[in-house]
Amino acid sequence: MSRQKYISAMVLIVICTTALFIALVLREARDLQHYMGYVVENGKSALFHEESINQNIATRLSREFYSRTYSAADNNQDSICQHLEQEGKIYGFNLLKKNIGSLEGTLQTHNKACEEWARDVGAMSIIHASESANLSKYSFSNYTGYTFRNIRYYIDLSHRYIYINRLVNTKNTRSATG
Repeated sequence: MSRQKYISAMVLIVICTTALFIALVLREARDLQHYMGYVVENGKSALFHEESINQNIATRLSREFYSRTYSAADNNQDSICQHLEQEGKIYGFNLLKKNIGSLEGTLQTHNKACEEWARDVGAMSIIHASESANLSKYSFSNYTGYTFRNIRYYIDLSHRYIYINRLVNTKNTRSATG
């Protein structure tokens, strides 16, 4: 009889620990599901936030390009073209070092006709103005000390250039400094 009590007690212990284990697993699964919902919601919010910043920059650039197109010729264009750099088949500004003070990033092109795209150089400051105004302190948690330092760029297909808001060493395009 004592052996049967011992077996019954063991079965009862196994059943109780199994039930406790299942309850803990279910609670952890529910908590994980809630946490994943939180991450997804914050991810969507961050993407919408980033999209609104990019749309703002695009709108401001469009307005600036439009006003420059229909305004008087820019006399500063010739002085800018005097600083044109060349590295292999790539032309532009700030290719190896910062040589244009008013340009924070790097402008690269295969189009050596500087006169075609030089008037756009002044408009690139809009990218940096928007960046400093929206220096994104978007947070996925209670920790708000992390600041995103996104690389922003503008590609002009008609004048065939790219502007990157950070200095990029044209000899080593894998490293962007900023």
